[in-house]
Amino acid sequence: MTSIRSLFFQSACLIFTLLGVGNLTAEESLPPSDLRVELEFIPPNPYETDPVLKDMEPTHTKHFFHLHGFPREKDLVFSFTRPIIKKTSVPCYERSFQINKKGIIEGLYPQQHPFIVITSAGFLPGEKVNVCIRSNDKTIHQEFTLIPHPMQAESSDGKLSIEAELLSYLFTTYRLHVKGLKEGERYTFESRSGGETIKESRVFQAENVITSMPGVVGKKGGNATVFIRNEAGSEASIKLPWGDQLIPFFEGKCYYPD
Repeated sequence: MTSIRSLFFQSACLIFTLLGVGNLTAEESLPPSDLRVELEFIPPNPYETDPVLKDMEPTHTKHFFHLHGFPREKDLVFSFTRPIIKKTSVPCYERSFQINKKGIIEGLYPQQHPFIVITSAGFLPGEKVNVCIRSNDKTIHQEFTLIPHPMQAESSDGKLSIEAELLSYLFTTYRLHVKGLKEGERYTFESRSGGETIKESRVFQAENVITSMPGVVGKKGGNATVFIRNEAGSEASIKLPWGDQLIPFFEGKCYYPD
């Protein structure tokens, strides 16, 4: 069976399929201070009917970058790095492009739509990446941080939410960003993974980091479920894949753990 470590050391050609550069209508050239990148989030929809979106991994999350005010016929570069795997040989993605006189980027998709897009296919759940749009002459440089494959959950009453950020994949560790807890409030943290249950009563302090290391001794991987309950009884739960269970995500085979 392919291990996580060996998979990350394989060819990075898989990553090259994640970026779709569509056609966009650019505005007249503006000073760098007037350049604007509008980020649009589109959730997965296996029943997508839009012909463009349907062709772009409909079961995966998409982040669209709408470019406003970027100059035409100027050498631009779109790139991203993956800090969580920076110690491996996998390079960051980099693609050069131009907006022509008609305001069109010639890209992977024939339709004329205003976007550069990253899908969640091939990214690990909760993995944070750094995105950069720059010009070769260094007059344009804009950076963004995003999670292509977000992991979020909300309580049924909408009063409590969890967002997971992957901090390490080899010894799987997540940081849990929890909204809906008050400073000093007592809450319950419960993790169920591989037949093992950890249940603790904790006191919420905003300065403290809530983490989960769902690995189980003797097992190579699995899916953990973490529950957060506040004093009022609101409960949010989130599934966290760990160990070898992360491999299908890197290969772009699944969107979210069953």
